[in-house]
Amino acid sequence: MELKEYITKDYIYNTKYFREQNTLIPVKVLVEGDDDIEFWKRILSKYNKYNFSIATNKVIDSKGATTTHNGKDALMKWASQLCENFIICVDADYDLVIDNYHVYTNTLRDDKYIINTVYYSIENVLCHPDNLSKIEKELTKNDSSFDYQNFLEQLSFSIYDLLLLFVAAKNESIISNTCSDFTIMDFKRVVNSLKFRNNTYSEDFTSFSDEYHNDNTLKPLFDKYEKAMKAADIVFCRYNCNDQDAYKLMQGHFLFDRTISSVMHSICSSIIIESKLKIKNLFYNCATFDDTMIPDLLEKQLNDIYIVS
Repeated sequence: MELKEYITKDYIYNTKYFREQNTLIPVKVLVEGDDDIEFWKRILSKYNKYNFSIATNKVIDSKGATTTHNGKDALMKWASQLCENFIICVDADYDLVIDNYHVYTNTLRDDKYIINTVYYSIENVLCHPDNLSKIEKELTKNDSSFDYQNFLEQLSFSIYDLLLLFVAAKNESIISNTCSDFTIMDFKRVVNSLKFRNNTYSEDFTSFSDEYHNDNTLKPLFDKYEKAMKAADIVFCRYNCNDQDAYKLMQGHFLFDRTISSVMHSICSSIIIESKLKIKNLFYNCATFDDTMIPDLLEKQLNDIYIVS
């Protein structure tokens, strides 16, 4: 039996009658997975009139055993039960920039109680340059000398047309009900060919961009989707994303594992043991993340529901 058979809007709302005056207002929050809990705890901490109980999605079977149903698809099934005392927090994925990307795309966009990351995922938000500098300093005890801002801008510029191509091709495939001829796996395959070093990344990114723009298999696709790519560029701008910060719309795990982790490991490995594991742990525990790094559109979603005292 699913938890939602017991927890309804009315149930959560009526709990207010059992609270003492001046106590915090309870809010149940479901998130996609265990790695997301600390992030959303940090994001919600400023709304200190509320007691946010953050957990993953638990399901009770016929034998009374509890299992966790993680992921965005599982959480979106709660949409009809949501209210100010019960919200879900999910990755935006490509639901904001591709119409009908999922069957629930419009619900995610329209329901004020479904909070999304605006960027692709929490990893993209956590890759704020200031946060990466703080993580490095926390690990090495030295001020960072690496320019994460410039690195992410150069990376974004180098992959921007590939990202536009993916979104354009996906949009067209949805409209025509056909298979896309440039999928997210194709995007990742091309980006996986990118090789760079910390001290030559600018030149490396430029070479990478030149190579794929002159690739004989990709050039016909750029021509085919030229108009659709321009339309995708306009949509990206609505979410404050352009060719200087396109990293916000890369798949989050891919962004972190493929680029950021490598950069930080190269810097930290000579100073600390097991640096990759420590980088990952510090990245996901969000201790160096602060309010100034929260995307404006994400903050607006929460401000529309909750009050900051």
